[in-house]
Amino acid sequence: MNKQILIVDDDPNIVDVLEGYLEDIPCHIHKANNGKSAIETLAQNSIDLLITDVIMPDMNGIMLCEYTRKHFPQIKILACSGGGSSGKLVASMALDEILDHGAHKALMKPFTEEEFLRKVHILLGVK
Repeated sequence: MNKQILIVDDDPNIVDVLEGYLEDIPCHIHKANNGKSAIETLAQNSIDLLITDVIMPDMNGIMLCEYTRKHFPQIKILACSGGGSSGKLVASMALDEILDHGAHKALMKPFTEEEFLRKVHILLGVK
């Protein structure tokens, strides 16, 4: 059975890149560009893995992570951040914070396809 993965990022180019990285994994990919639409997707589908940006307008990745942990505790969460316009220090602090709020793994942007897939494979339990 294919895994269900939800990618959430306010930058559609990032979503497209991550979707491309996942092309060799048997999965169904859902996409959302904000926390609100991500919550709708979580409620309507059996998501196995949530891949979310941390710094987004309105509902950020930390709030999305907290919501997911509370309402869908079985979902694994991979958080990604580049710090937005604030840079690497902010990204590092944001990733530390989201790990404290329930994310299982975190990646600092930019990251390689290999780094990304290593985390995805661990979280999905696939090789």
